Amino acid sequence: MDKEAAEAFLHAQMKPVYGYCLRRCATPQDAEDLAQEILLRAYAVLLRRSIPDPLRYLWTVARNTLANHYRERSRCTVGVAADMLDEADFTAALTACEETQRLHAELARL
Repeated sequence: MDKEAAEAFLHAQMKPVYGYCLRRCATPQDAEDLAQEILLRAYAVLLRRSIPDPLRYLWTVARNTLANHYRERSRCTVGVAADMLDEADFTAALTACEETQRLHAELARL
């Protein structure tokens, strides 16, 4: 697909792709970032290769990009920002965690 045709095709699909992301993301900023990433990935491939059904390809890219986003997001789990914790809460949480680990070790030994 030539550059002008790819740009016209993706320009026509901007709102549907953003709407798709907006329905599936927590914040509008995440939806904008994902929509931009989807459109850029599709644009790069549409320029290099001949895709028989560009619309189907675009939605496949959208689905896979969203799945990758949530997969990576689940890997980095952070409960609370460090500056929101005070020392007493942190110490109590650490002590509870150590006690739980000790309990699990004792149960495993039995």
